[in-house]
Amino acid sequence: MSNSAHRKKLRSDFSGGLEGTLEGTLEGIGIVVLLVGLISGILHIAIFRVVGIFSALNVWVGAAVIWAVMRSLAELIRLQKKRLNLPYSGAISAAKESVMYSCSACGALLYSDTRCERCGIAIDGNPEE
Repeated sequence: MSNSAHRKKLRSDFSGGLEGTLEGTLEGIGIVVLLVGLISGILHIAIFRVVGIFSALNVWVGAAVIWAVMRSLAELIRLQKKRLNLPYSGAISAAKESVMYSCSACGALLYSDTRCERCGIAIDGNPEE
């Protein structure tokens, strides 16, 4: 029996690289543009009064669009990295499932877990597929 051990790889961490930098930077740029747009819009209203409202709205909408585009690009980078089994930072947004049930006796949508509102029949706890 040997008194030595072998090296066992637990995980690998990747740092650096253009993708890792872009992934975090794109969302950061979007937030900075959104904040600059907010401050700029407030200044337009303070300086130009009523006329400044229109230019402020224009700046706010433009900043919001740029923020959404930057956030979408960061999400696309994460999705591509996940598809290639590469490590990525941040979280990928997931779809949320909502399930609606109908009564098996009359076909009405169920809003209660215990009784059908249309026909009054008691609902058991096991839904049919």
